[in-house]
Amino acid sequence: MLRNYIKVALRRFRSGGTHATVNVVGLALGMAVCSLIFLLVHHEWSYDRFHANADRIYRVYLEYVSPDGEPGYQALMAPDFTPSFKSSFPQVEGATRFAKSERDFRIDDEMTREDLAEVDADFFRMFSFPSVAGDAVAAIADPTSAVLTTEAAAALFDIRDGNWQRAIGQSFEIPVDETSYSFSVGAVIEPMPNNSSIEFDAAISFENYDNIYVGGNNWGGRTTTYAMLSPGTDAGAFEASLRPFTDLEMGEYIANMRGAENIAQADDAYAMRLQPLTNMHQNVQVWLPYEADAHNPRYSWILAGIGFLILLIACINFMTLSVGQSTIRAREVGVRKVLGASRTQIARQHWGESVVVAAVALLVGVLLALLSLPAFNNLTGAELSLSSVSPLLIFLVLMLLVGIVGIVAGSYPAMILSAFRPAQVLKGSVTSPRLGLLTRALVVLQFTISIGLIAGTVIMSKQLNYLLHKDLGFDNEQVLAVNTQQVSRTEADGVLNFFKDQLRTYPGVEGVARAGTDFTRGSDRNGWADASGNNRSAYDIGVDYTWADVLGIEIVKGRNFSMDYPSDPTRAILVNEKLVEEFGIEDPIGYEMTNFLSWVYKDETPVIIGVVKDFNFRSLHSEVEPTIMNLHPDYSNYFRTMLIKVSPDNVSQTVAHVEDLWNEILPGKPFTYSFIDDDFAARYQTEQRWRKLVAYSSTLAIVIASLGLFGLAILVVSRRTKEIGIRKVLGASVAGVTALLSREFALLVLIASLIAGPLTYFAMRSWLESFAFRVSIGPWAFVGATVLTLVIALGTVGFQALRAASANPVKALRYE
Repeated sequence: MLRNYIKVALRRFRSGGTHATVNVVGLALGMAVCSLIFLLVHHEWSYDRFHANADRIYRVYLEYVSPDGEPGYQALMAPDFTPSFKSSFPQVEGATRFAKSERDFRIDDEMTREDLAEVDADFFRMFSFPSVAGDAVAAIADPTSAVLTTEAAAALFDIRDGNWQRAIGQSFEIPVDETSYSFSVGAVIEPMPNNSSIEFDAAISFENYDNIYVGGNNWGGRTTTYAMLSPGTDAGAFEASLRPFTDLEMGEYIANMRGAENIAQADDAYAMRLQPLTNMHQNVQVWLPYEADAHNPRYSWILAGIGFLILLIACINFMTLSVGQSTIRAREVGVRKVLGASRTQIARQHWGESVVVAAVALLVGVLLALLSLPAFNNLTGAELSLSSVSPLLIFLVLMLLVGIVGIVAGSYPAMILSAFRPAQVLKGSVTSPRLGLLTRALVVLQFTISIGLIAGTVIMSKQLNYLLHKDLGFDNEQVLAVNTQQVSRTEADGVLNFFKDQLRTYPGVEGVARAGTDFTRGSDRNGWADASGNNRSAYDIGVDYTWADVLGIEIVKGRNFSMDYPSDPTRAILVNEKLVEEFGIEDPIGYEMTNFLSWVYKDETPVIIGVVKDFNFRSLHSEVEPTIMNLHPDYSNYFRTMLIKVSPDNVSQTVAHVEDLWNEILPGKPFTYSFIDDDFAARYQTEQRWRKLVAYSSTLAIVIASLGLFGLAILVVSRRTKEIGIRKVLGASVAGVTALLSREFALLVLIASLIAGPLTYFAMRSWLESFAFRVSIGPWAFVGATVLTLVIALGTVGFQALRAASANPVKALRYE
């Protein structure tokens, strides 16, 4: 019986012509999209699961409740916390600190810049980063030894033949100000998998932390703490038992936070938490300071939903075309029933045909997915491959896909065809309606999805264009940001003055300035209590006299820093409008900022000399925050970036000249730079990728829907051939007949637009709420999407209608 079902299914498929092609192409496109999205979603959910001990490793962090009831998170811990945590609990089998930042590596006179991590001895026992040469566990226990990745070893020691043993015992130096620290390579490890949250080029013992400072500083916390619990330990129960340790270890810190009214007064407003390693990449609430950025799982579900919708459109095509061909297959069903076939057997036959079509479509779809994978990787920024997924899982997913598509797509046609009565069929009294109610509903659903995706693409494009072109309050175009973090404090003024002198008359340069941040990489924010005891917080930027001029920042009140005032470096500050507003300062000029950066200003009290127009140096997901600019020579972020305003002519020549000057005054130190406008654009890569994904999805949706509409139009026209002939004989025009045949489809598109409009509006409004600055959602996105869909639909249907209306009516009257 099964063999017979398959033979009939293949015979029907071979003789299906246009409708079989439409079904296979539509389902293949849908399955290709689903396959690619499966690879991407699997990649996102596979983060950090490759570690052998992944189910026992946790990141320790602090959760607190602010006075207004909002939750907050402290991701970084003090350096001495981790050893104390490990020694206090027998359930903790291993613990390690992890901090990371870029550092210069020097070999002879050559200098490269690598990501340097500092970790404890337990690190390579906890995490599965296999060694390809040497012993990483033993190497990291030695403070003078280093562990390199294969990429770093290749770059530092020019190893191209894969013989990583050559790197063992080789030496390099890490310069820090006027001192250099020497390390020998103790081990080389495999490259980090692309689904690893932890990434670095080189690792050394945390015992070097006091001499070689890496990482950042967040309210006293400096390192990530990872703990590996003993097998069988209940993580929930262990976390619940941490309260006494938290009170003992951090009691003073918690009391200070309460005293400053940074946390609520309740006893349970502060708690220590354990975050599973496998949860880090999907948790966007808790900051990842040194690890790969977290991915909101909502986007994975949205992607999966888009793939499902596209496949659903293809399934609808199959259903509508199969039902549309019901009169053609009615006699076959009648004969089978007369010969004894039951309704269940008839339904199975049609389900079997659907599965065969789905299997053929799957083969085509997988081939399309493989061919599209490089372009899809480029679009998403991922590095996806079939080799990263278990072959068994791939097989199960594909078989499940065939089964679901075959059953879902074939269910409605199977029920319709198996219900035919043999007596009526063999008498020829079975006719197929023009467009049944369910068929209309399915077509409406197809175009609801298509219109929604198109409108969503338009709104996303509008928001992205707004983000990229909004006035930020400063001139970020043609501003070269040169990374100067490797320049020591004692060198800073000499380096800056050298560049200003050399570039003052250079025709391609319009200005040079010093800054503690380039606006896109890192920032510094500090809190303090003012003279009245009010808790204050603001971003701080170290600048020089020409900073505002180079960036085109407007002074709206008071004056800029000036060399005519000798006290400006140690007394004067600039603030933005937001600070004046939020702090409630009525007359800002001359206002003393008591206790601001007290460890820097010490006995002096900084005074506001000018107010600058608000400028947004953070992502437009966030509002403008209070910001202070200072000149103080003892400020930690004194010289991290050199900003060079270049003219638009001969940009590459100007950059090359700046690099030559760099190599002249700082030989051996790597020259790294970027343009601020490019960095700002890079902040919205996620939005750009989403816009492209939705745009391509909407294109596929409309193409697949149009394929189905094309096949359905052929069926509708073929059923009304005689009607068309009679109408033409009675004087109907070609345009009139074409309009008659197209009118019903146009109505379905308009109904779809009425449904898609509100659904898309609420979905896009929710997406836009993640931006502090956003566009309004007007009606034109929906009108445009409806018009475009209507034009495509009428073009598809109208082509068939025009052919039928233009035919000789005599031939039409001879039809059947």
